Parts: sequence; structure tokens; C-alpha cells
Amino acid sequence: MKSETIYCNCPECNANLVIMDNILTITCNDCGIKLAYDPKSSSLQVLGDKVDIFDGEVKTTTVKRKQVYGKKRIYFIYFLFGLVTLGIGLIVYMLRNLKDLETHHSNYDLEKGAEPILTHGEFFPSFNSMFRDRLYMSPWYAGLYVIFTIAYDLLTAPIEKYSSLHYHLKDQGKETAPTKSPHSAWYVTGLVSYLVSMPVVISTLILNLLQNFSVFPQNIIFYVSCGLAAFGFLMITICGAIWQKAFNDHIKVMDKITN
Repeated sequence: MKSETIYCNCPECNANLVIMDNILTITCNDCGIKLAYDPKSSSLQVLGDKVDIFDGEVKTTTVKRKQVYGKKRIYFIYFLFGLVTLGIGLIVYMLRNLKDLETHHSNYDLEKGAEPILTHGEFFPSFNSMFRDRLYMSPWYAGLYVIFTIAYDLLTAPIEKYSSLHYHLKDQGKETAPTKSPHSAWYVTGLVSYLVSMPVVISTLILNLLQNFSVFPQNIIFYVSCGLAAFGFLMITICGAIWQKAFNDHIKVMDKITN
């Protein structure tokens, strides 16, 4: 910038401003926004942008890109969608959770004690790559292998989802992690309880209806299985709600701090 007085208008409120000799940045007296003079356009640019200064002069101003920490989601909308679609919606929801984790940007200057969301040195895997790799690795006649390995991915991916966010937030303070994510062990406990008990519940109901035409079988194992299924379902639901709240709260405070 040359040593002269320059008259410009604020790009936000259009107030008339005067830039005195050798002053690189100013604050608008009307709206209070910080500004820098861009010699290429002969105008003021918002100083929320990146400003390069060389030899005491503002050389360039480029628009600051907003840090992307993830997307806030409403858990119970996906939960209800999953119930209506008999679980398909929950798989879609998990896909989006994995994508959110994969794109989460960690600011280690602010996130004290944060562990990176990585798996074996690489970004968290997505279901798309999992399915594609399984299909390409398996010959056409090995359909059972594909079915079992995809089922394995469907069971292990949410476990890593919980572990990644849990350890990422575990040692952070309330300033950047106001809500902690549950450990994957809670999710596994609920999942195992549900998967083990539901076949007993369903098979007992079917056999009872076929033989006795009674809705309520006189079988203690049936009622214990119902209790375990209800416990598992409740545990999975609570873990999912807390996980999403922890992620939403985390990206909310990070957005507020850095953007």
C-alpha cells in the first residue's frame, strides 16, 4: 500500500472510512468489523479472511474457508426411519455417521488431549469401500463368504464408530467436549443381549401359536429372553442418542470457537 490517505467504504455497512498512512488494518466505526485494504481491488476486505503481509504491506486477501468438523444430525428422526424400514434406515444412518467421522477435522491447538479418529493410520473406512472390497475379493460362487463378511462389517463398524469418538473426546475438557461419548462396550452389551435373545423370543412365539394358539407361552426362558431383548434394545437406543449428542455438541463448540 502506498504512503497516502485512502478513502473507502465498509463492505458490510457501507460507512465511509479513511485509511491513514502505513495503517494495514482498521476497524469500522459503525459496525465494528475488522477490515484490511486489498490493493488489487482498491477496496476493503473483511479481516475474517486470511491476509498475507509482506514488507509492511497487505498483498493479498483470500476468503477464509470455514473449518468443517462434521454435520449435526437429529438421532430420533433416523431412529424412527430405521424402525419403519426394518433396520435399513439405521444402516443408512451409520453410513452417514462414518462419513461424519471421516471428515471430522481435529484442531489440536484447541482439542487438548484429543486422539485422532484414525484406523491403522488411515481415515475411518466407509461402508462403500467395505462392500466393494468384499465383492471384488470374492469369486462369484463364494456368495456365502460375501454374506458373512458383510455381516461382520455391519457388526464391527458401529463398534469402531463408538470407540473412535469415545477416545477422541475422552481426555478433552468441557470447552471442546461438553458431552462424552459412551464406550463401545456399552453398545456391545446391548447388541449381544438383543441378538441372543430375539431368536428365542421369535421362535417361542411361533411354536406356541402353532401348538397352543396362545399368545403368552408358559415358559420362563421366554420371559427372560423378552427382558434381555428389551434391555438390549434400550441400551442400543440410549447409546446411539448419547453418541449423536456428544458429536453434535463437539462440532457445535468447535464451530463457535474457530469460525
